[in-house]
Amino acid sequence: MYCIYHSSLVDDEGVTKACRCQTDNVDGAITFFRANGFFKNFDIKSSTDELLIYLTFYINLALKRLEFQVCSQTSGRLLGVAYRPNGTPNKWWIAFAQRKFMNIIVPQH
Repeated sequence: MYCIYHSSLVDDEGVTKACRCQTDNVDGAITFFRANGFFKNFDIKSSTDELLIYLTFYINLALKRLEFQVCSQTSGRLLGVAYRPNGTPNKWWIAFAQRKFMNIIVPQH
């Protein structure tokens, strides 16, 4: 049986907050992101759970954008070393495409 990870922080009087939230909520959202990602429903028990849900959506969006950006940056920089300024392939780089890394063949998209 899986359990949704709720925020362990509750709205207590006397707790210092910035923008109505406690800083540990960000760490909690990051820690529980993968586990909470499996659930289709989330029973909101406190206002900090609402923030946890918002941060989970934000982390998901940020990861999607990071994946596109990382791949794009890598591809752009790789072009600069795999091909010479005149557009001809650099055989000392292109030849390594045929080699296995960690004895694994990476499927092409």
